[in-house]
Amino acid sequence: MSLKDRLQKKGLGETLAAVVFLLVIFGLKGISTRFDLTEDQRYSLSTEALATTARVQSPLVVHLYLGGELPPEFARLRTETQMLLEQMAKQNKKIQVKIHNPWSEEEDVYNRAESLDQRGMKPVPLAQQTEGGSERSFVFPWAEIRSGDRRLNVGLLKAKLGASQQERINLSVQELEYKLVNAISKLTSNQRATIGILKGNGELQEDVLYDFLNTVKDYYGIAPFSIDSAQSRTADVIAALNKFDMLLVAKPTERFSEAEKYVLDQYTMNGGKSLWLIDPVQIELDSLFNPRLESVALPADLNLDDFFFRYGVRLNARLVKDLYATPIVLANGRGNSTQYDPAPWFIIR
Repeated sequence: MSLKDRLQKKGLGETLAAVVFLLVIFGLKGISTRFDLTEDQRYSLSTEALATTARVQSPLVVHLYLGGELPPEFARLRTETQMLLEQMAKQNKKIQVKIHNPWSEEEDVYNRAESLDQRGMKPVPLAQQTEGGSERSFVFPWAEIRSGDRRLNVGLLKAKLGASQQERINLSVQELEYKLVNAISKLTSNQRATIGILKGNGELQEDVLYDFLNTVKDYYGIAPFSIDSAQSRTADVIAALNKFDMLLVAKPTERFSEAEKYVLDQYTMNGGKSLWLIDPVQIELDSLFNPRLESVALPADLNLDDFFFRYGVRLNARLVKDLYATPIVLANGRGNSTQYDPAPWFIIR
């Protein structure tokens, strides 16, 4: 082959390569995609996210209120949220994503903003520097997920005291998948497991458990349950207890009778699950409020040793010294000069 033929062939190859390149560019135009080349696959949906997405059986629409012109930080939050939602939509066609600009001139801006605020989506104020000084605006970092008559708001901006706007955005991006998957799971779950909160043996009161109960109430059905009548109505108590998927026993302080232990044992034998928060030592913080700042810890007599031993569990009545445990707040001084100083646990003998 002559030099001329080789040059002509090379030119033809370069031309074809350029044409293919242009076709690829125009073919991908308008397609939103992301190639995850990270080692830990941080930009890919997790196994839990894929499973939750696959369980969506009815049309589900996610309304994202981060449209329009935004500061760079919030524009990044919008992009990350949009990419994540579009990945979910590709996995399940029943999921749709709609992006709204609350400040669009096509509708009544103030009524729209007030409507979002009344529905629990509070705006975040922004102060931007301009040539004439500073300009105050608002942004709605929220997503609203709707499925039939049910709807749930998802706050996309994480609150952290003392953090800069950039730090808050970074933290928010890290938690995006959890927040969205968690909301979809709550919204689409039709059958919830039930938790019984055991009462009658000196357990913690509702005000102490409030934060825990308020957190799990969106996922589980919760109801108090007492086994006080286990002696006289054993079969009825067992039948009622078996309706719960799990039993929570939070720090009992009074002895369990043999009849009560029998009921709990039958519940466990029938496949019931239980979560026990047991303190085998009787000592409370207010026991130290005395002139010597000392107290004696005694074993808690709950009559549960044989019950737990049957399942291979033994409770040791011991105190553990921990230099990093929550400190005790002690009052020093008198009258107006009183100061409340934290004292570490390890000074207790």
